[in-house]
Amino acid sequence: MASAPYMVSLMESFFRELTLSVCGSLDIHVGLRRTLPILQRYLPADGLGLGYSDVENARMEVVGWVGSHPPWASPTGEGFSLDNAGVQYVQFEGAGAPSPLIINTPGGAPPGLLRMFPGLQSQSVVFLRLVMHNDEVGALVVWARGHGRYRDEHARLLQTVVEPLTLAMVNARTHHQLKEDRDRLAEDNRSLSHDLHADLRTEIVGADFGLREVMRQVRRIAPSNRPALLTGETGTGKEVIANALHLASRRNLGPFITLQCGAVPDTLLDSELFGHEKGAFTGATSRKRGRFERAHRGSLFLDEIGE
Repeated sequence: MASAPYMVSLMESFFRELTLSVCGSLDIHVGLRRTLPILQRYLPADGLGLGYSDVENARMEVVGWVGSHPPWASPTGEGFSLDNAGVQYVQFEGAGAPSPLIINTPGGAPPGLLRMFPGLQSQSVVFLRLVMHNDEVGALVVWARGHGRYRDEHARLLQTVVEPLTLAMVNARTHHQLKEDRDRLAEDNRSLSHDLHADLRTEIVGADFGLREVMRQVRRIAPSNRPALLTGETGTGKEVIANALHLASRRNLGPFITLQCGAVPDTLLDSELFGHEKGAFTGATSRKRGRFERAHRGSLFLDEIGE
């Protein structure tokens, strides 16, 4: 049995090395790659990962991981959807579970956790909850092949680095959100540039003469949040009237998003309207926002919707 001074020295060394590795880079993947070999000197570890639960969207998001054969239910090692049992576990059982939580055999795992982490059938896992200002920001997962690999002293070692790991997790999530915001702004900018090149005129010729009744209807409908149906032959200016409706509405500070429904193949229409996540199907190499999401707080014009 190790002496008390030795254990104190071991914990201090572990804390210093792991803090420098995991917090030494803004790129969480670089930090985790540096951390794994350090972790392996102190305890069994075939891999480690950081993740958090998104109950609202019924997903478990993986911020980053390194090593081999991650234990969670995703063939690519990415985030995954939660079924009802998974959401229930996260909200109730998981919130009250001890931290660190050692699972050395599948028989020691709650059914809800085993569904999310099927690798527990052949691996030992330690879960460490990461909390900042009483808000749970995620968890660290460390795994090793085989059963009975972890002891209480391994859990105590990991507990010493909960603060730098929490900081790394918060920074990683913030960095990811900033990247998403940047990509969203770039996408909106491309859409705006396309609209500008299309030279969609907001001034309607004949608004005070032959189209006076049409404009009266525009002013009457615009304050409402109800959908409006515009009918007319191709080339009669339905998009111009839709834009006028948008500009006269309370949503005029938001985006005006259009979709030519007839030009989109049936197999891609769902993706265009509602977007998709990375890896949702072959060719989905990144997350894409749908037209409904892009039109939030603005207006969406579905041209040729009859098609």
